[in-house]
Amino acid sequence: MRISKLKRVGSGMLAAAIAASAYVGAALPASARTPGKDGSAEMNEAYAAHESLMPIGPSFSSATILEWTPESDPDARYSRASIPLANRTGGFVVNPKANPEAKLMLCSLANSAHDTTGAQGTDNFMSWSFNYWQYADSFVYWSGSEEGIITCPTGEFTDAAHANGVPVVATLGFPWGSGDGYVEEVRAFTQQAADGSFPVADKLLEVMEYYGFDGYFFNQESSGCSAEDASRLNAMMKYMRKKCPDILISWYDAMVPGGSISHQDAVNEENKAWMEPDAEGNYCVDEFFMNYNWYESKVSTTVNTMNSINRSPFDAYAGLDVQRDGMNTKFRDYMLLDANGKMKLSFALYCPNSTLGISASGEDFHRNERIQDAVDAAYDALFKAKEALVASGEQSALIGLLSTAKQLDLSKYTEESGQAIRAAIKAAEEIIAARGTEEEIEAAYAVLEKALADAELLPTDPGTPEEPTDPENPDTGDYAPVALPMAFLMAGAAILTFKKRRDAR
Repeated sequence: MRISKLKRVGSGMLAAAIAASAYVGAALPASARTPGKDGSAEMNEAYAAHESLMPIGPSFSSATILEWTPESDPDARYSRASIPLANRTGGFVVNPKANPEAKLMLCSLANSAHDTTGAQGTDNFMSWSFNYWQYADSFVYWSGSEEGIITCPTGEFTDAAHANGVPVVATLGFPWGSGDGYVEEVRAFTQQAADGSFPVADKLLEVMEYYGFDGYFFNQESSGCSAEDASRLNAMMKYMRKKCPDILISWYDAMVPGGSISHQDAVNEENKAWMEPDAEGNYCVDEFFMNYNWYESKVSTTVNTMNSINRSPFDAYAGLDVQRDGMNTKFRDYMLLDANGKMKLSFALYCPNSTLGISASGEDFHRNERIQDAVDAAYDALFKAKEALVASGEQSALIGLLSTAKQLDLSKYTEESGQAIRAAIKAAEEIIAARGTEEEIEAAYAVLEKALADAELLPTDPGTPEEPTDPENPDTGDYAPVALPMAFLMAGAAILTFKKRRDAR
């Protein structure tokens, strides 16, 4: 996953200091005014220049975080969360296929422009607020900053999550690919002192405690690192957990223990070291965000690997990238289900803030929401009609599905989808008029159901991305405020299985 706003490392002097700190015992020397990656020593340049009084949320590089204190940051007190993490109370399981062990992680653009967003909310409509906290188990504050790789959640968002019992983690977004200073930044981040401590880790814990969020999401996609770098990162995460047992550490499936970037789309022999407890029971990662190209074999491998290292398979999250294709995102939900129709793994959504991401204004946002509501209502009706057919085999189920199909505005779908739905509607009407047999009714229902399930909405132009997407690497997705939709609401019957429902519908 890329965050395109991350800039290259600044001056040659800083790069040299970073390189020198790569080894045990060589702590990074921080000057009194170390510049961030944008070249400025100020986190809030507008405030420092007397151009604005608006406080902004915290963000750092591996160098600048070492200098941070609450007293040194004039915005610090405004960026703190004030609501502790509430306890979650589970409700009744109202669907026999729902798996209470399966969890949902949201990796979402809460504030697409972190560096210009107020620390305690904004008067701008274009800020993502959603209404399904009850289904979420963790939230990644996915954003980027010109100050550096460490982007912390703003206080009001942490408060909203905590009020609903959802922990929030900050983003550690190492730049994607190769570039000047990329490897040096990883080594500065993982520097280890002679006494065995990790200076940046200590500061990360201090920052987390002060601002009131719950952990960190490690998104390490910088190429060129060694096995020694990966080993030190592994030790650093265990160090953080030992010092703060309640920390939530999330990991994106990119760097392998050998140091290279190799998306596995699974937890397997290549990357299980991030999840496997050592002899003393210590481990690095709580939540493993699997890259997006998982299929049945990789799902099975993940389940088997997690069981073999005495970790719950539900600590692995099958990722779905809904940023790229939005409402047309394909969801291989059936591959995540066991023989009883229950989830085998947990689930993670990358950028599910679609209707806001594709909207140009408040009015446009509500229009997109209404379109999505219509799709959701049609799906709910389809699911209920299917259940009725399974139970009775009578015409009423086909009639109900037919009524749902005829209410759709087919102008919003591709020509091929519209033709398929029209043909299926005509066939269903003929079977109903002829009072067909139960087998004929079921066949007509199956054809119409498939036409609706396979229907594709016409694409919405999200605008020009900040950088081109590499067709050879469909696993990342650029950082841009074109983040896309709640595709899981359209996914199929598994929508009722992967959500951890705490409230009856």
